[in-house]
Amino acid sequence: MDVFMWINNYSRGGLHPSVVRAIRDCKNIKKVIFISCDSSQAVPNFIGLCRPNSNRYSYLPFKPTRAVSVDLFPHTEHCEFMVEFVREIQKEKVKKEKVKEEEVKEEEVKEEEVKEEEVREEEVKEEEVKKE
Repeated sequence: MDVFMWINNYSRGGLHPSVVRAIRDCKNIKKVIFISCDSSQAVPNFIGLCRPNSNRYSYLPFKPTRAVSVDLFPHTEHCEFMVEFVREIQKEKVKKEKVKEEEVKEEEVKEEEVKEEEVREEEVKEEEVKKE
């Protein structure tokens, strides 16, 4: 499976909401690194990446895993803010595991039914042999 990462260093205004939705909708993007010079402007983008599924945000959300401030301009108040977001794949894995468990249970039930049918057929054959 390919794991793609999106790294973004956008302007002070932040990303357009349609870009955030496009990132969310791209199933191949598993990790996003946001670099921002104004963290308060980035908050709406962060919310868009992390909000629960809805009609507008259809695929699995991201969750922030790491954040760091980088001082590129010493002796000033300015810092770059970097946040790592990772796709919440655990939910998807849990769903797949549940489906797999259900499939295994169904298969076991079918196997038992086949065995029971074989036993019934054996009993019928034995009864026929006894009658002869």
